[in-house]
Amino acid sequence: MKGKTFYLLTYGCQMNVYDSRLIAEILSKNGYKEIKDENKADIIIMNTCSVRKHAEQRVVGRTGDLQRLREDNPDLIIGLVGCMAQNLIDTKEKIKGVDFMVGPDNYRELPKIIKGNQTTATAGCHFVPNQKYKTGLELYEGVYANQDNKVSAFVPVMRGCENFCTYCIVPYVRVGLQMRPQKDILKEVEGLLKKGIKEIILLGQSVNEYDNNKVDFPGILKMVSETSVARLGFFTSHPYYTTQKLIDVIAEGENIYKWIHLPLQSGSNQILKKMNRKYTKEKYMELICNTREKIPNISITTDIIVGFPGETDEDFQETIEVMKEIHFDFAYMFKYSDRERTAAYNLKPKIPEPVKTKRLSELIDIQHKIIHIKNEQLIGTTQEVLVQYKGRKNNVWRGKTKQNEIVVVEGKTLPGEIVKVKISSLKGWTPYGVITDKRK
Repeated sequence: MKGKTFYLLTYGCQMNVYDSRLIAEILSKNGYKEIKDENKADIIIMNTCSVRKHAEQRVVGRTGDLQRLREDNPDLIIGLVGCMAQNLIDTKEKIKGVDFMVGPDNYRELPKIIKGNQTTATAGCHFVPNQKYKTGLELYEGVYANQDNKVSAFVPVMRGCENFCTYCIVPYVRVGLQMRPQKDILKEVEGLLKKGIKEIILLGQSVNEYDNNKVDFPGILKMVSETSVARLGFFTSHPYYTTQKLIDVIAEGENIYKWIHLPLQSGSNQILKKMNRKYTKEKYMELICNTREKIPNISITTDIIVGFPGETDEDFQETIEVMKEIHFDFAYMFKYSDRERTAAYNLKPKIPEPVKTKRLSELIDIQHKIIHIKNEQLIGTTQEVLVQYKGRKNNVWRGKTKQNEIVVVEGKTLPGEIVKVKISSLKGWTPYGVITDKRK
């Protein structure tokens, strides 16, 4: 299939993972074949993230590395898609060695773009303006992502975001806020279940903001939970849109993970206001208390940014105090990254890099200790685990508890099965256990 094989590289969030499978399906329907070896591909597509500068730097470095492949294949086409691509298109910047750039809402154009690059000898990079598809929803019409995970699948319920957190570039690189129709969400879910998928994770940049034709996100979650799906979760939710109705649906759904991801970002009201997060530290902690009162065994994970412009030592200490009080089950922790086009880009004073690094290191150390303490409490308990995939050794597997906790288990099983596991030890902070009951 000379000129017809493609290789996909994916950076960034769960939505990018889904979009890569969507791209694979679009190209497959147009006669292209996905392969897993970049050295043999005719087309290499990099699906990119623009949330942090580091993510963009990785892509630029990888693009440079890929140029070596042109020595053996001078007709190789290298394309950039995703959020970073859209940002570069909007700012009219180019990256050496890239043949085309396509934003997140124009993936249906890829077969035509690739064909154009194969038949013309024009120099430079082909920008694809975000014009034909005014909304990202048109991406989904008649095309569902060819998910390559045999157990778990992502299903977007919406695209884009209009919250304009001052540090975030997403509203500038993904078009508007678009809600998928309920019937389309359910159709994709049912199709995945027929293929044997056991776990569905509903996606959105602010997933619990979903509201379409008088159906809100709790309604969507309940609707999907009433299918035959074994495990159901969602990511990422915004604290401001987290309602008691949503917490009730999580509590009542037997197949819904007892887990919610609620990005805190900062424990300082001053910083939260500068971030345009729409809630205070007190409101956030009240939400946590109400959630744990309704679902005592719920796992709560979060995101935290350190070094936001103007963050004082006192602001940072407030974040630490909140972390110590809440005891998150897991936290994604990052240094603030300046993003042009966002409001925070112009905020002063900037925090020196050594200070940001020190604060992040302190935060990580605190959170690691919390995780270890929490996971020690699992030792001796029996957990229902959805087996995800095989480990490196025979009869060793990785799976998830009903709290979305990753565990390593030993015993005879297969991916997709739910087994009872007695947790016997920790390695690092990862729980290890043995299968004690026959498969379901």
